[in-house]
Amino acid sequence: MKKSLLFLSSLLLFFCLLIFPARTFFYACEGVNLWFHTILPSLLPFLILTSLLLETGAARRIPARAEVFFQTVFGLSPAGFYALFLGLFCGFPMGARITAQLYEAEEIDRNEACYLLTFCSSPSPAFLSSYVILTAFSGQIHPGFVFGVLYGSNFLTGFLFRLVFRRFRLHRHTAHRTHSVEKKEMSKQTSKGNLLDTSIMNGFEIITQLGGYIILFSILSGLLMDLHPFGSASPLLCGVLEITTGIAQLAASSLPYAGKVSAVLTCAAFGGLSVAAQTNCMIHNSGLPLWPYLAGKLCCAAFAGTLGLFLFAFLF
Repeated sequence: MKKSLLFLSSLLLFFCLLIFPARTFFYACEGVNLWFHTILPSLLPFLILTSLLLETGAARRIPARAEVFFQTVFGLSPAGFYALFLGLFCGFPMGARITAQLYEAEEIDRNEACYLLTFCSSPSPAFLSSYVILTAFSGQIHPGFVFGVLYGSNFLTGFLFRLVFRRFRLHRHTAHRTHSVEKKEMSKQTSKGNLLDTSIMNGFEIITQLGGYIILFSILSGLLMDLHPFGSASPLLCGVLEITTGIAQLAASSLPYAGKVSAVLTCAAFGGLSVAAQTNCMIHNSGLPLWPYLAGKLCCAAFAGTLGLFLFAFLF
């Protein structure tokens, strides 16, 4: 089923490239610009540095003193909170990437990894400030409202799935490696080459894969808006496909202003199928399933849309 869907999607896109060469070239260029000017400089340094932190064991030691707090409030180990914090701070899809790395390194178990995938990825504060608030709404909506609704929805999603994964009576994670094992692994890594060089190459490999997804989904969402096969529902479908194009189209749509706010917040919380594909790319080799991420994003989008609509009517 999955292979058939991929085949049909690829075939459709191939014919679009043949029928609309100028438009597909234009939207591919937009995807490249988005990747090169925004994603690469903002995400690549974090990919390199987080890889270094995880390989050197520093990631585990950073929040270790507050272990009781993390377990009580979030149901997470210190390493799990590290993934949550960087996922919220760095934006899509860093949370999923770090979660997969921690799971592969046996810093967290499978239950915690799946739990984290439901709410560790969200739009970065920089994206919300520059694109959602300033570009989509021309600075006419209060930043506190946008941040409060989106991050509030994210944590509500986390608490909901805390019940699903039963993250309450936690004990100290026993899969942490001992000092001798760490030393052995570090020696093994160093013998293969310089640790920094390896982290840089891994970072470029991942960022290149993300660029491919961004370009393909930029073409799809652009053609969707050009052809308007679904009429007034096309902006909503753009939001389902790709977050940046979707937000721009929803903000420029004919919806009432309260409806625009709710729709944009829903789109930002969900992230789009483009981000879902990027997330799958991040976690595929770890063996973690994609369904916790998708379930979490759907719940978060529902929370954000509902909270945005009611709070906007109440506050403004």
